[in-house]
Amino acid sequence: MLELVAFLLPIAAASGWFAAAKHYQNRQKNDGADRLNRTCLRSIDFLLAEKTEKAIDAFVDILEEDRDTVETHIALGNLFRRKGEMERAISIHQGLMGKPALNAEHRARVLFELGMDYMRAGLFDRAEKAFTGLTEDRIHREPAMQQLLQIYQHEREWLKAVECTRAISKLGKIQRGESVAQFHCEMAEEALAAGQTERAMDHVQTALQQDDACVRASLQKARIERSQKNYGLALQTLKNIEKQNSAYVVEMIGPLRECYDYLGDAKEQVLYFQYLFDKYHLEAVMLILAELINRSDGTEQAIAFLSEALAEHPSIKGMSHLIALHMRRAKADCHSTFAELERLSVRLSNEKMCYQCTHCGFRGVELHWQCPGCHHWETIKPMASAL
Repeated sequence: MLELVAFLLPIAAASGWFAAAKHYQNRQKNDGADRLNRTCLRSIDFLLAEKTEKAIDAFVDILEEDRDTVETHIALGNLFRRKGEMERAISIHQGLMGKPALNAEHRARVLFELGMDYMRAGLFDRAEKAFTGLTEDRIHREPAMQQLLQIYQHEREWLKAVECTRAISKLGKIQRGESVAQFHCEMAEEALAAGQTERAMDHVQTALQQDDACVRASLQKARIERSQKNYGLALQTLKNIEKQNSAYVVEMIGPLRECYDYLGDAKEQVLYFQYLFDKYHLEAVMLILAELINRSDGTEQAIAFLSEALAEHPSIKGMSHLIALHMRRAKADCHSTFAELERLSVRLSNEKMCYQCTHCGFRGVELHWQCPGCHHWETIKPMASAL
């Protein structure tokens, strides 16, 4: 309600100003000006009485009385858009565009608002056409291109998004962290889904050229290398992620394990995972180390390692793993107790959220490179991997 008051009061003031101006320009129109002023006062009364619909109808009366008040038309159209009444918003702004006497400044302003109407209504082809018509306008060029960038992402037109991002970067700040590298990663994903491995690798290499700290591109590159049995190259690519952004180290753990298992270098594997655990205290690494120790040195050594690790870095999943190890050496009559404890710990560990957006706080169990909540790029980070 307060938002409507704040929004409509300037309209009332503007309408009153127009009425006053007409009053002084032509005294023969005093009655008309008085009617406009009474309409403004009546609409404010409706707002204060929280009669929003009647207030809007009162302002529509102003448009009927005076069809030359462009700013009032624009403002009312915007209000309908905020209320979700897209047909009325579009009708008002389209009506303005049809006025032959509209000056260039007002025409650009109305075209932008019409584009916003189309965006809100989901008419992206029309919105694109409207905003494209403003890319040469000095005032509206940057905001129009920002909207075009949102359209291209929604429509998954990544090449257009790349061109638009480059153009906006020369004008001002990218609003949601969009990057050429991320858009090439999107194209790489589409190529992989279509079985076009070579094309996917080309996009990945371009992404890394654009941003050598792009973790997503490195993960994609390692995935392609593993699919081609190039595990040595994949291992090098994965290890580079720590230098790119250590917040994503947990994302390389599974692929690292796959590479080491294929290469068969058990000693190097233990040493590297021990290094990662000592530095980052990652839960996933702790569990892998416990499994590797159990495989090479037996259950007792694995229990000893895990007990010591959990004493310093408690973890529900770690506890579950420790219980499972104890079950292997427990007497038969204790199995049911250990099994119940393991089931409970697994349930607790599954309830943990794994990722969180640093911009809006969105939480989820999957890594999204574009936040589903605020649509910012590269703002979601692992949050439940460190102990």
